[in-house]
Amino acid sequence: MIAYLFGAVKYKEESAVILDVSGVGYEVRMCAAELAKLRIGDEIELFIHFQVSEKEHALFGFSSRGERALFQLLLTVSGVGPKSALGILEKIGSQELMQALLQSNASALRTFGIGAKIAERLVVELSEKVHKIEVQGVGERAPLSLGDADVIEALKGLGYSLTEARDAARSVPHDITELSERIKHALRFLSTR
Repeated sequence: MIAYLFGAVKYKEESAVILDVSGVGYEVRMCAAELAKLRIGDEIELFIHFQVSEKEHALFGFSSRGERALFQLLLTVSGVGPKSALGILEKIGSQELMQALLQSNASALRTFGIGAKIAERLVVELSEKVHKIEVQGVGERAPLSLGDADVIEALKGLGYSLTEARDAARSVPHDITELSERIKHALRFLSTR
């Protein structure tokens, strides 16, 4: 079983990277945010989940063991396959997912575009198991607080993308607590980009 790869980025595709490891190319599927950071020729290390099914054998790559463990935990939920699990991580991010699960907050998951049934199932099936996972070094961005959900929803209502809304919500200092002021700060952040 393949658990770890270190090599150079040979090609980038829409949802995967071809990693050259000592002359052998491995196609590794990754989250879009991680893929966007990579350039051809970059040397990277990836922690791998090797998925074997009747239809295909696929590699899924993560920048930390904690992220991979969270992905594998998502796979234990009924109705969540590897593509769905990767999609969930792309929508919400590892730290926010951990926080929502630890607080059994399905509404926070729905804020990020996860369907109501899946959000409830994630909370019911994972809220106890997630305590065993330690997610360190998951991305360089600060985690969102659950209070940022209202800011994100307001910005999405104004036509901003989920990614833009999340970045703007992260930029708001934690000492600003009033919702209208948080939204104003987020809008100022977006106007400077």
